[in-house]
Amino acid sequence: MGQIAEWLAQFKTATILPAVVGGAIAILLEKSRHTWGTALIALLSGVFVAYVATDSIVEYLGWEGNASSTVAAVLGITGRNLIMWILVASRDPLKAWKNRK
Repeated sequence: MGQIAEWLAQFKTATILPAVVGGAIAILLEKSRHTWGTALIALLSGVFVAYVATDSIVEYLGWEGNASSTVAAVLGITGRNLIMWILVASRDPLKAWKNRK
């Protein structure tokens, strides 16, 4: 049990928890568009993007304090959309540029 606790302690809970909450709120707001599977994928995508990008964004912007929690929550909400946009843009960058709104 101690090894599991040590393994979990290495994760940034200050990033993951706000991302999960933000992602869950986004999913609940659009629950008619999601099945259980798509909701889970959207939530995991948001948490992944928040886990990977939060520290870099906060450092780049020079923010301090609780800014990482706020950025993580926003990335939790938008993470799935960012991944989908990157997939579309990588397939056809010109089409992604022309379809931006």
